[in-house]
This record gives sequence, structure tokens and C-alpha cells, in this order.
Amino acid sequence: MAYSKEYRDTWRDRQDPGRPERRAARAAKRADISEHRAAMAAIDAAGCVVCGGPFVGIRVAFRRYCSPLCRERDRNARGRRGFSDTPTRRAMIAASPACAVCGGTVRLRVDHDHVGGQFRGILCDGCNNAAGRVGDQAADAWKLRALADYLEARAS
Repeated sequence: MAYSKEYRDTWRDRQDPGRPERRAARAAKRADISEHRAAMAAIDAAGCVVCGGPFVGIRVAFRRYCSPLCRERDRNARGRRGFSDTPTRRAMIAASPACAVCGGTVRLRVDHDHVGGQFRGILCDGCNNAAGRVGDQAADAWKLRALADYLEARAS
């Protein structure tokens, strides 16, 4: 003799008093997963967070990138410098896709004024470190000129 699903569920609920709550929790979790999948699909459809190009499969949490280069640029631009809003980040990268000093395109950093916090440009890691070690204020520019003269005079 076959019993209906409703009868079996009622009988199981009587045997295990905690079962209805667990079933409700599982149903809520399934609904949350469905909402999460829908949100992820919408993010995938939006494209790369840096350049707006088509998303091709590089995912980091809720961020999507079209290439490893865009991922590196985004990570470096967001950094700890307060330039985390997408329009500002996109404008920085679009205005200067390479280092302003040497023209390098890898490991780009956001250069900023340490006194006022204003954005100055995009520098590669090496140029940014050099500027920071010598002193990156306008009053310290003579040090860079003296260093360049020193290196040119002693070049072999």
C-alpha cells in the first residue's frame, strides 16, 4: 500500500519534532542560493569592473575582470589610497595605462601627494618606490636631479 507524500511528511514530523524547522531552514537556504546565483549572473553580465570589457572568467569575490592586467590595475588602484570608487579608478587607468615615468605597464600604482592626498598619476612599482625613497614632494626634486647627474657622470 502506497502512502501519499503529505501523509509520510506528517508522520515523519510527528516522529521528529525538530524536522519542520530544519525543513524550513533548508528551504530558506535554497532561496538564498537562488538569489545569490541571480546576483552573480547580473555581475557577470556587467563586464570588467576596470574597463567595462566582456567578462571572460577572472573572478575575485564579487569583482570581475576581462584580463589579468585589469585585475592587477584594479588591485593596485584600490590599494590603501582611498581611490576605491569605480569612476575615479576607471578615469585614472584610462588617462594613463602606463607608468608616467618609464612607460612600464605592469605593477602600476596610484601616485598621490602625501600631504594633501591628491591623485598625481600612475607609476610602476619601481618608479613609485624610487620617488618615495628620495622624497616625493616638490622640494625634494633636486635630490632626483642630483642622483641623475651622479649616475650619468659615473656611467661606464
